[in-house]
Amino acid sequence: MLIGCYMTDPITLDELRDLAETKGVLEAIVMPQNGGYTVHVPQDRGERLLISKDGTVIVFATYEEAIAELDRTGVPETMITHAQASDASSHDTSASARRIAESLEYDDWVRERVDEAFQDEALGLSDWKSHEEVWENVRAETERMIAERDAAKGAGTKPASKKKGGV
Repeated sequence: MLIGCYMTDPITLDELRDLAETKGVLEAIVMPQNGGYTVHVPQDRGERLLISKDGTVIVFATYEEAIAELDRTGVPETMITHAQASDASSHDTSASARRIAESLEYDDWVRERVDEAFQDEALGLSDWKSHEEVWENVRAETERMIAERDAAKGAGTKPASKKKGGV
């Protein structure tokens, strides 16, 4: 799990179907976007944007297509709200959708890096260290740098700096 990274909580059609069956969805908002309509599902955690299984935002060509898909998913039409263009500007959904898309792209990028690391490990190309060993090395390096700084202060000189990336 990544900590300190902005991660989104989009919703897939399957998740929406499950929530609709258990009455976990009270509303679905069909929002006009440039070139189509997106579906937003308000929940306790905030507004969730409908995405496909591959993680891309679903943009319906027409309002009717969005309603038909929601109907197939099990969201009754009485729970669907059509946001007008003026509502969309107050929600700034294009910016929200862009942030979600960027976050999903970043999530994919991180997953690729992790997969590459595991592949490197399988090929014997990586040198894994335990969490404790890494922190032990960080503490030792910090102590070394403090001692060097303190020694330089006593001698009235600046400590020798390490070249970036060097040892």
